Amino acid sequence: MAYIMLRVDFSTNDECHFCDNRLRSGKVRILVDDEGCEVQAGPICAKNNSINPKEKIPDLTAAAFEGDEPELTPGGPNGQATPASENGRARGGASNKEEVQRRLAECYLLLRVEKLDGFHGMKLESLAKLAEKLRGTGLADDDYRYLNNLMAKVQTVRPEFSIKNLQAIYACNYWINYFLAKESSDFISDLKRSLHRDLALTPGQVEALNKWFKNRPGMLSIKPGAFAFDPAERRRKTKQSE
Repeated sequence: MAYIMLRVDFSTNDECHFCDNRLRSGKVRILVDDEGCEVQAGPICAKNNSINPKEKIPDLTAAAFEGDEPELTPGGPNGQATPASENGRARGGASNKEEVQRRLAECYLLLRVEKLDGFHGMKLESLAKLAEKLRGTGLADDDYRYLNNLMAKVQTVRPEFSIKNLQAIYACNYWINYFLAKESSDFISDLKRSLHRDLALTPGQVEALNKWFKNRPGMLSIKPGAFAFDPAERRRKTKQSE
Protein backbone atom coordinates (compact mmCIF):
# COMPACT_ATOMS: atom_id res chain seq x y z
CA MET A 1 0.00 0.00 0.00
CA ALA A 2 1.29 3.46 -0.91
CA TYR A 3 1.52 6.17 1.76
CA ILE A 4 1.85 9.94 1.36
CA MET A 5 3.41 11.98 4.16
CA LEU A 6 1.05 14.84 5.08
CA ARG A 7 2.32 16.76 8.09
CA VAL A 8 4.15 16.75 11.41
CA ASP A 9 1.71 16.79 14.30
CA PHE A 10 1.33 16.07 17.99
CA SER A 11 0.40 12.67 19.34
CA THR A 12 0.02 11.21 22.81
CA ASN A 13 0.04 7.72 21.28
CA ASP A 14 3.63 6.50 21.13
CA GLU A 15 3.00 3.63 18.71
CA CYS A 16 4.49 3.69 15.21
CA HIS A 17 2.30 2.15 12.54
CA PHE A 18 5.26 0.50 10.83
CA CYS A 19 7.56 -0.80 13.59
CA ASP A 20 7.79 -1.71 17.28
CA ASN A 21 9.86 1.33 18.28
CA ARG A 22 8.15 3.69 20.72
CA LEU A 23 7.65 7.34 19.77
CA ARG A 24 8.37 9.43 22.86
CA SER A 25 8.98 12.96 21.56
CA GLY A 26 5.29 13.89 21.30
CA LYS A 27 5.84 14.72 17.60
CA VAL A 28 4.94 12.30 14.82
CA ARG A 29 4.70 12.21 11.04
CA ILE A 30 1.18 11.72 9.76
CA LEU A 31 0.84 9.64 6.58
CA VAL A 32 -2.27 8.79 4.56
CA ASP A 33 -2.90 5.66 2.50
CA ASP A 34 -4.69 5.40 -0.83
CA GLU A 35 -8.00 4.84 1.00
CA GLY A 36 -7.68 8.08 2.97
CA CYS A 37 -6.79 6.48 6.32
CA GLU A 38 -4.21 8.39 8.37
CA VAL A 39 -1.45 6.65 10.33
CA GLN A 40 1.47 7.95 12.39
CA ALA A 41 5.15 7.13 12.28
CA GLY A 42 8.56 8.23 13.44
CA PRO A 43 10.85 10.11 11.04
CA ILE A 44 12.74 7.05 9.76
CA CYS A 45 9.66 4.90 9.15
CA ALA A 46 7.88 7.85 7.57
CA LYS A 47 10.77 8.34 5.18
CA ASN A 48 11.04 4.64 4.34
CA ASN A 49 7.32 4.08 3.79
CA SER A 50 6.16 7.24 1.99
CA ILE A 51 6.30 7.96 -1.73
CA ASN A 52 7.24 11.60 -1.10
CA PRO A 53 10.07 11.54 1.45
CA LYS A 54 11.80 14.63 0.03
CA GLU A 55 8.82 16.95 -0.25
CA LYS A 56 8.32 19.67 2.34
CA ILE A 57 5.29 19.26 4.61
CA PRO A 58 3.61 21.55 7.15
CA ASP A 59 4.87 21.19 10.71
CA LEU A 60 2.02 22.08 13.06
CA THR A 61 4.30 21.70 16.08
CA ALA A 62 7.00 24.15 15.02
CA ALA A 63 8.17 27.11 17.10
CA ALA A 64 6.30 26.23 20.28
CA PHE A 65 8.68 24.06 22.28
CA GLU A 66 12.00 24.53 23.96
CA GLY A 67 14.77 23.54 21.56
CA ASP A 68 12.57 23.74 18.45
CA GLU A 69 12.80 26.25 15.64
CA PRO A 70 10.26 26.85 12.86
CA GLU A 71 10.78 24.14 10.30
CA LEU A 72 9.35 22.34 7.35
CA THR A 73 10.00 18.64 7.32
CA PRO A 74 10.71 16.41 4.29
CA GLY A 75 7.56 14.76 2.91
CA GLY A 76 4.42 16.47 1.58
CA PRO A 77 0.67 16.50 0.87
CA ASN A 78 0.47 15.84 -2.85
CA GLY A 79 2.78 12.86 -3.22
CA GLN A 80 5.24 14.66 -5.47
CA ALA A 81 8.89 14.98 -4.60
CA THR A 82 10.34 18.50 -4.63
CA PRO A 83 14.13 18.14 -4.62
CA ALA A 84 15.98 21.35 -5.35
CA SER A 85 17.82 21.46 -8.65
CA GLU A 86 21.12 23.20 -9.21
CA ASN A 87 19.47 26.56 -9.77
CA GLY A 88 17.41 26.28 -6.58
CA ARG A 89 14.08 25.71 -8.29
CA ALA A 90 11.43 23.31 -7.05
CA ARG A 91 8.24 21.76 -8.39
CA GLY A 92 6.32 23.80 -10.98
CA GLY A 93 9.14 26.31 -11.34
CA ALA A 94 8.72 27.59 -7.79
CA SER A 95 11.85 28.51 -5.87
CA ASN A 96 12.63 26.76 -2.60
CA LYS A 97 11.58 29.92 -0.75
CA GLU A 98 8.23 29.94 -2.55
CA GLU A 99 7.73 26.25 -1.80
CA VAL A 100 8.41 26.81 1.89
CA GLN A 101 5.93 29.69 1.90
CA ARG A 102 3.30 27.45 0.35
CA ARG A 103 3.76 24.82 3.03
CA LEU A 104 3.51 27.50 5.72
CA ALA A 105 0.27 28.69 4.12
CA GLU A 106 -1.08 25.13 4.26
CA CYS A 107 -0.02 24.89 7.90
CA TYR A 108 -1.82 28.15 8.65
CA LEU A 109 -4.97 26.94 6.89
CA LEU A 110 -5.02 23.61 8.77
CA LEU A 111 -4.54 25.33 12.11
CA ARG A 112 -7.35 27.84 11.63
CA VAL A 113 -9.90 25.55 10.03
CA GLU A 114 -9.28 22.15 11.62
CA LYS A 115 -7.04 22.21 14.65
CA LEU A 116 -8.31 25.41 16.31
CA ASP A 117 -11.86 25.66 14.98
CA GLY A 118 -13.19 25.70 18.55
CA PHE A 119 -11.47 29.02 19.23
CA HIS A 120 -13.33 32.27 18.55
CA GLY A 121 -12.79 33.81 15.12
CA MET A 122 -10.65 31.02 13.67
CA LYS A 123 -12.85 29.24 11.14
CA LEU A 124 -13.90 31.74 8.49
CA GLU A 125 -16.09 30.63 5.58
CA SER A 126 -13.44 31.61 3.03
CA LEU A 127 -10.82 29.53 4.84
CA ALA A 128 -13.15 26.55 5.22
CA LYS A 129 -13.66 26.54 1.44
CA LEU A 130 -9.90 26.61 0.87
CA ALA A 131 -9.36 23.75 3.33
CA GLU A 132 -11.90 21.69 1.43
CA LYS A 133 -10.11 22.53 -1.80
CA LEU A 134 -6.74 21.58 -0.26
CA ARG A 135 -8.08 18.13 0.63
CA GLY A 136 -9.47 17.71 -2.89
CA THR A 137 -7.90 19.14 -6.02
CA GLY A 138 -5.29 21.21 -4.18
CA LEU A 139 -4.77 24.95 -3.92
CA ALA A 140 -4.18 27.22 -6.91
CA ASP A 141 -1.62 30.03 -7.10
CA ASP A 142 -4.31 32.61 -6.31
CA ASP A 143 -5.27 30.65 -3.18
CA TYR A 144 -1.68 30.69 -1.94
CA ARG A 145 -1.44 34.40 -2.62
CA TYR A 146 -4.63 34.99 -0.63
CA LEU A 147 -3.29 32.99 2.33
CA ASN A 148 0.12 34.64 2.21
CA ASN A 149 -1.45 38.11 2.11
CA LEU A 150 -3.70 37.18 5.03
CA MET A 151 -0.76 35.87 7.04
CA ALA A 152 1.21 39.06 6.40
CA LYS A 153 -1.75 41.28 7.35
CA VAL A 154 -2.69 39.58 10.62
CA GLN A 155 0.92 39.49 11.77
CA THR A 156 0.70 43.27 12.11
CA VAL A 157 -2.93 44.10 12.82
CA ARG A 158 -4.23 40.90 14.45
CA PRO A 159 -1.23 39.08 15.96
CA GLU A 160 -3.55 36.65 17.76
CA PHE A 161 -4.19 35.12 14.31
CA SER A 162 -0.54 35.06 13.19
CA ILE A 163 0.98 31.69 12.41
CA LYS A 164 3.38 31.96 15.35
CA ASN A 165 0.50 32.52 17.73
CA LEU A 166 -1.62 29.76 16.21
CA GLN A 167 1.20 27.27 16.68
CA ALA A 168 1.57 28.32 20.30
CA ILE A 169 -2.19 28.05 20.94
CA TYR A 170 -2.26 24.62 19.34
CA ALA A 171 0.69 23.36 21.37
CA CYS A 172 -0.63 24.64 24.70
CA ASN A 173 -4.19 23.55 24.08
CA TYR A 174 -3.14 20.09 22.95
CA TRP A 175 -1.01 19.36 25.99
CA ILE A 176 -3.38 21.05 28.44
CA ASN A 177 -6.15 18.75 27.19
CA TYR A 178 -3.80 15.77 27.41
CA PHE A 179 -2.95 16.67 31.00
CA LEU A 180 -6.57 17.22 32.04
CA ALA A 181 -7.57 13.86 30.56
CA LYS A 182 -5.20 12.21 33.01
CA GLU A 183 -5.30 14.51 36.05
CA SER A 184 -7.80 17.02 37.42
CA SER A 185 -6.46 20.52 38.12
CA ASP A 186 -8.33 23.77 38.72
CA PHE A 187 -5.16 25.68 37.88
CA ILE A 188 -4.71 24.03 34.47
CA SER A 189 -8.44 24.38 33.78
CA ASP A 190 -8.15 28.12 34.49
CA LEU A 191 -5.24 28.36 32.06
CA LYS A 192 -7.33 26.64 29.42
CA ARG A 193 -10.12 29.19 29.91
CA SER A 194 -7.59 32.02 29.68
CA LEU A 195 -6.21 30.57 26.45
CA HIS A 196 -9.67 30.42 24.87
CA ARG A 197 -10.56 33.93 26.08
CA ASP A 198 -7.33 35.74 25.20
CA LEU A 199 -5.93 33.51 22.41
CA ALA A 200 -2.61 33.62 24.26
CA LEU A 201 -1.01 33.09 27.65
CA THR A 202 1.14 35.63 29.49
CA PRO A 203 4.84 34.84 29.99
CA GLY A 204 4.03 34.23 33.67
CA GLN A 205 1.31 31.74 32.76
CA VAL A 206 3.65 29.90 30.38
CA GLU A 207 6.27 29.72 33.13
CA ALA A 208 3.71 28.38 35.59
CA LEU A 209 2.46 25.85 33.05
CA ASN A 210 5.99 24.60 32.43
CA LYS A 211 6.60 24.19 36.17
CA TRP A 212 3.37 22.22 36.44
CA PHE A 213 4.35 19.98 33.53
CA LYS A 214 7.99 19.57 34.59
CA ASN A 215 7.58 16.46 36.71
CA ARG A 216 4.81 14.90 34.63
CA PRO A 217 6.10 12.20 32.25
CA GLY A 218 5.52 12.95 28.59
CA MET A 219 4.76 16.66 29.03
CA LEU A 220 6.76 19.16 26.97
CA SER A 221 8.01 22.64 27.90
CA ILE A 222 6.57 25.58 25.99
CA LYS A 223 8.92 28.36 24.88
CA PRO A 224 8.60 31.48 27.08
CA GLY A 225 8.12 33.64 23.98
CA ALA A 226 5.96 31.19 22.04
CA PHE A 227 3.00 33.58 21.76
CA ALA A 228 2.98 36.61 19.48
CA PHE A 229 1.74 39.00 22.18
CA ASP A 230 1.23 39.34 25.93
CA PRO A 231 -2.51 39.51 26.71
CA ALA A 232 -1.86 41.24 30.04
CA GLU A 233 0.09 43.99 28.28
CA ARG A 234 -2.70 44.31 25.71
CA ARG A 235 -5.28 44.77 28.49
CA ARG A 236 -3.12 47.46 30.11
CA LYS A 237 -2.85 49.38 26.86
CA THR A 238 -6.60 49.09 26.27
CA LYS A 239 -7.33 50.55 29.71
CA GLN A 240 -4.90 53.42 29.16
CA SER A 241 -6.57 54.33 25.87
CA GLU A 242 -10.07 54.42 27.38
